[in-house]
Amino acid sequence: MPRNGRRQAILDAAVGLFSDRGYHGTSVRDIAQETGMLSGSLYAHIASKEDLLHEIVTRAAGQFLAGVEPVARAELPPEEKLRRALRAHVRVVAGSIDEARVFLHEWRALSGARLEEVRALRERYERLWAGIVDEGVSAGA
Repeated sequence: MPRNGRRQAILDAAVGLFSDRGYHGTSVRDIAQETGMLSGSLYAHIASKEDLLHEIVTRAAGQFLAGVEPVARAELPPEEKLRRALRAHVRVVAGSIDEARVFLHEWRALSGARLEEVRALRERYERLWAGIVDEGVSAGA
């Protein structure tokens, strides 16, 4: 399998395992076994288990933001913004339930600068929602 294909298989395995068992409940050995590799061989493709979590969480954050940011910026009535933002959020969850679950529940397992980066992405997402709701409240909707 090409290197990029192997890395994607590792990421896919990590997403499924982190979603089902949680980050702390998943070992590198579990990920290696899921991909048909030896644990030591896995490190030829990743630096750490936390690298995988970080990549999964930031990708998911990007999907959520990409769905809601254009809606939040759009010139639409507040009720329509809320409808469209909800649809965008549900579309991301429905399209990648495991990634969404990892984003929503496992991000706190990150450490240091990675934790702060993801916290900032989550806060940015929450501010979009707060803005949409505030617009509706201000309009009396």
